[in-house]
Amino acid sequence: MHIEKKYLWFPINKKGTHEYLSLFCEGEKIHEFNIPFIQKQEAGYCEEYFASVLVSEYIGKDIDFEGDFSDEYLNSIRNENMPYNNVEPRPCLHFTANHGWINDPNGLVYDGQYYHLYFQYNPFNCIWDNMMWGHATSTDLVNWIQHDVVLFPDENGMMFSGSGIKKDDKLYFFYTAAGATRWSQSKLPTQRMAISQDGGLTLEKQPGVCVDVITKETRDPKVFWHEKSDAYIMVLYIDANDFGIFRSKDLYNWNPTQRLTLPDAWECPDLIPFNVDGREVWVFIAADGFFYAGDFDGYEFKTDGIKHEAYANKVPYAAQSYSGIKDRTIQIPWLKLNANGINYNGAMGYPRELSLCRLEDALSLSMKLPKEVADRFVVCDKVPDKGPFNLVIEDVGDCNWTFFSGDTKISYQAAERTIIIDDKSYKMLPESRGIFLAIDYNILEVTQGDNLLLGAYLLSGNTNTIVWESDFKPKVTVYRMEELWQH
Repeated sequence: MHIEKKYLWFPINKKGTHEYLSLFCEGEKIHEFNIPFIQKQEAGYCEEYFASVLVSEYIGKDIDFEGDFSDEYLNSIRNENMPYNNVEPRPCLHFTANHGWINDPNGLVYDGQYYHLYFQYNPFNCIWDNMMWGHATSTDLVNWIQHDVVLFPDENGMMFSGSGIKKDDKLYFFYTAAGATRWSQSKLPTQRMAISQDGGLTLEKQPGVCVDVITKETRDPKVFWHEKSDAYIMVLYIDANDFGIFRSKDLYNWNPTQRLTLPDAWECPDLIPFNVDGREVWVFIAADGFFYAGDFDGYEFKTDGIKHEAYANKVPYAAQSYSGIKDRTIQIPWLKLNANGINYNGAMGYPRELSLCRLEDALSLSMKLPKEVADRFVVCDKVPDKGPFNLVIEDVGDCNWTFFSGDTKISYQAAERTIIIDDKSYKMLPESRGIFLAIDYNILEVTQGDNLLLGAYLLSGNTNTIVWESDFKPKVTVYRMEELWQH
């Protein structure tokens, strides 16, 4: 195919047979994707959607395709000037991709104007595969614009999770080249760097590695600047429940300073400082929300070994905190929900502003909505007809109560001080009297006050209704978005 326009559009049939399609330009392999397709003559054929790939750097050149595909399929690949966008009903505030599968947030960095959200992405189906970095930006943590893919799988493997940091006028990104694909054959994971000089819209992979092979599971580098020890720090998942800490002066050369074991914790580490009672306390948190508090001197993290939990259920996952935000910690998780539409699957959680606090003798992560998000909601006298809304129950009271949001049942048992969501029960924290519910299309997030995130849930039925089943109703305040928009 002679490339004359910016994008290739690949027809996708999610129920089709998966085949590898390789793309070559001037004899060099540039892409390889695992694509589901059905031959046009087969029963059940339809083009459910198109996945688009930016090929502007190859305009004026020929791209050759190699794979076990029919001529009919290859001739249906289109070369267009606009990316393909899939529009269907979906959440407004929980980010979802235009089409395809998403999971872990990556490279969260605020550059002074834009909040960048990169994410694990498979535009070629609504299941995990072909891991690359998708990209979206926002100026307010509310409205997100999706951009082109910035990191594609290559001869070193799929692009697994990583982080971003701003230095001078450039954005630096650290990612795992995961190996172990057909293209990368027997290669094992390495930690690598990419640099953006255009505000994060394109990333240029750098030669060489930052951290070479440690184990076949090593991944998810999180990088930040540590002022007190005058160095960049990388926390890295090694394998099992082991993590590593590395130091660098220049972002290119990294030296290990610690390998530590944190029981039950694995994947997607983050190391975050908080102020608690006038003292600096560091929190080492991993993918499932298990976290350990302790001290960090720029070389080693020392903890008392007490495991804390940020979530009451295991739906929020692989949360990452933003770099580039001064004096605040804002974090976004992926929600492990089957929050799928027709041609997309996966959603990010609400942005949360974190602080560390003490509840009796235990530590807890407070998870408020950032001011940028909270200020967009205003009090109203009833549940709005459309769009996201929040319910605040300031005092759960001393009586039992039950209501339904769509077909999802939410109740409170006063004697046990227990919240029940469908068939799952959660004890109220000793100091908590209220709960906060955020409802956005088919997603519900619940917190006890500002603290423990009870978790996220997939709603069924009409979610813009609240129906009380009990005679007793606690005082409820409803907040709607000041401004409604089409995603």
